[in-house]
Amino acid sequence: MEILKLNGLNFKLRDEELVSSNHELMQKKERKVIEQLQILFSAINLVENERNLLIKISVIPNLPFTSEKAKRWFSLTRRTELLNLRQNGWIKSVCSKENQNVYYIHSMIASAIRAQYKHLLYETSQSFIKEITKDMIELGNNCTKEREIKILTQFGWSIADIFDGKMHRIEDFEFLQSLAYLYGKIGLTRRELRVNDMAISMVEI
Repeated sequence: MEILKLNGLNFKLRDEELVSSNHELMQKKERKVIEQLQILFSAINLVENERNLLIKISVIPNLPFTSEKAKRWFSLTRRTELLNLRQNGWIKSVCSKENQNVYYIHSMIASAIRAQYKHLLYETSQSFIKEITKDMIELGNNCTKEREIKILTQFGWSIADIFDGKMHRIEDFEFLQSLAYLYGKIGLTRRELRVNDMAISMVEI
């Protein structure tokens, strides 16, 4: 328990009724798993830069990224925040086949972070969405990088899925159009149509 607290996980056992699966609150259908996670874990011991970085990373759960990508995608001037999050257990790192350290966040932790900071999630992720859009446009103009396109569309789809119905800016429309175009390039027509529908719905709103 003390290790969890030291690593920034606030495990609230003081009110055991709230986390008991037998409690009547947990038996209600509208109580989702994410709400239980939000009760169990809260992000503490984070400075503002680390918190903002963690919020951005939470929109791409289980998707590995390098520190080089993180610097540009998440507007990092140095790796300190990234390394602190790893050291405190918020994110993990593994060595890739190319002998690079790649980082990722577990989907359960990502869900808990998104729930706690849902009021900040969209605004905080704007710079990230813009950088991903730039990458998609660049790859869209390159016909020889299908593998890179497939990898990048995974990141794009995670963002589009989480912010479905919440996007309202012209930059979001450009993001969705770029993502749809990449899906078309690699022959995933159904996903291309789905993202196009999301873009059209955004315009209609």
